[in-house]
Amino acid sequence: FDIGNTMLSEGMPPSNPVYLRSAETPAELNGTVLGTIYTVVTKAMLVQPSVYFHNNIIWSAVEHLLAVDAISVIGPSSSMFSSLILLARRRLDKAAFHYDGKTTLLEA
Repeated sequence: FDIGNTMLSEGMPPSNPVYLRSAETPAELNGTVLGTIYTVVTKAMLVQPSVYFHNNIIWSAVEHLLAVDAISVIGPSSSMFSSLILLARRRLDKAAFHYDGKTTLLEA
């Protein structure tokens, strides 16, 4: 499964940078549509990990703000974080979708 294919089919232009919330690094994406076509940004590219990653509550709040204000958001339906982001973005009339087509945790 390559999320890059889903992003292309949903009309996400490759000119938009993609913030990768998961633990994957850009090097792990070599040879994938996501890693080849899109510009991937990770936490480690934004902040010095040793300074911020020790406090998960603060980093979760920062990621929430990033996701709510992003051009578009894609996440799995099984993630509570993604469900909360999808809800917040719907309230703001912003694009967001989950890539596996299942019911999100908040819709269940």
